[in-house]
Amino acid sequence: MPGGWQRPTTGWVEGEYVVDRHIFNVPSDLPPGTYRLQVGLYDEDSGTRLHTEEGADTILLPTSLTVRP
Repeated sequence: MPGGWQRPTTGWVEGEYVVDRHIFNVPSDLPPGTYRLQVGLYDEDSGTRLHTEEGADTILLPTSLTVRP
């Protein structure tokens, strides 16, 4: 559940931003470079990926991750 298990999507309002922090490990053998992050949401019951109003099943975040040698 988003928002550190405190903000179910059923309580969201249009235009609201919900912070949901996640930690992920970057593989030690990932080649140096700049990477973009893509995220998506899933239906908890079915595991089906949800779609945006435009029909996309992911959103490209406006930030990047730089891996240095």
